[in-house]
Amino acid sequence: MGVWEFLIVLCMMALAIPIVGCIAWMVVASSRARHGGGRASGEEARLVQDLNRGFSQLEKRIESLETILLDRVEKGKEREEKTS
Repeated sequence: MGVWEFLIVLCMMALAIPIVGCIAWMVVASSRARHGGGRASGEEARLVQDLNRGFSQLEKRIESLETILLDRVEKGKEREEKTS
């Protein structure tokens, strides 16, 4: 996989995180509306916490991948400069 393909995948993942978060929020909101609009049950609260935790971990992984990619790009530039 080339650098550009990797960047495209990272951008797609970065866009997917908020979209999935919005979908999860809509599911929880519609569930509340169906159940009388009361406070969130313990199960719903745990679901939201799990989603939040998962998104935080995914964000850290994406940042790590971006760092690795940028390091590789910089090393590639250094090699090109040395061979020139």
